[in-house]
Amino acid sequence: MDWHRRSRIITSLFVAGIILLTAIAGVSSTIARHMVGDSHELATVTDRTEDTTQLLVALIDIETGVRGYLLAADPAYLDPYYRGNNLAQQTVEALGPEVESWTAPGLDGETLGTLMAQRAKLMDDILTTAQTRGIEAARVELANSDAKPTMDKIRRVLAQAMQSAGQETDGAERHQAYLAELNAILTVATLAVAVLFSITKFMLFRNEIRGRGQVEQVLRRRNDERRQTAELSSALQLSDSRLEAYEVIAAYARRILPEVSGAFYVYTASRDQLSLVAEWAEPGAASGFVDYLHPAECWGLRQGGRHDGCASPEENAVNEAAPINCRQRRDR
Repeated sequence: MDWHRRSRIITSLFVAGIILLTAIAGVSSTIARHMVGDSHELATVTDRTEDTTQLLVALIDIETGVRGYLLAADPAYLDPYYRGNNLAQQTVEALGPEVESWTAPGLDGETLGTLMAQRAKLMDDILTTAQTRGIEAARVELANSDAKPTMDKIRRVLAQAMQSAGQETDGAERHQAYLAELNAILTVATLAVAVLFSITKFMLFRNEIRGRGQVEQVLRRRNDERRQTAELSSALQLSDSRLEAYEVIAAYARRILPEVSGAFYVYTASRDQLSLVAEWAEPGAASGFVDYLHPAECWGLRQGGRHDGCASPEENAVNEAAPINCRQRRDR
């Protein structure tokens, strides 16, 4: 993989990682907003439940005050009645106008507002009777009135309201728990993606550094070969004889080609043979080149150019690019 392609891959991965993390962050932000909305809804439902319970307590205080007054014939027992009326009025205002439309199954359309108005009228009539006709007459009127059935209906409406609030609370809590779990999964996924991209970029950068190191080694070796080739040219120009020039060629060939065995042949004076004048061998290898070679046995001369052969018959069997070898080796 070349440097430009690797650079494009790294850039693409970096951009893809930013896009993916941005998308996950957007989804996480949306989940967080929904969780805030659920929390607000849960708080609203909780407040409504508390207000409903407080309204029930206020209505009970009203009835308790009236009954206590009728039993003891003492106006001091009317304190819960007045306190309950004030508390009921404040609670209805806190619950909002929709509280008057609350109802329950089996009430034939009777609403909480209608029932509370009927009960308030009954309590007021009983107190008026007590003040005008006496306590005993008020007791009889209370016993024969619809105060208890009306209160029972009010209890059913408030119980239905609290049950609905409980269901809403359970639904909000389940949805909030689901969002929290989803947010946790997204957080883990974000960390996993970030780690994965970091590992991928690390591997790519490491390969990039390794590739650059190899390129630097190749360039350094080529520069060294050019330098030694220039030195070889200078040494050949300074040679006093052919024998010295042949020794220079062998010496520099070992430096330039340290892992390759080779030989240098020249034409004899009659130009009917090639004579070995210089050779070099790879470390640990013995000399294996013939002293003389017929020109017809050199494929480079026959082709009039460079010929690439194989070092051994085994390599020759699997190398289809250069299937023909010269005969300069003694083992061929």
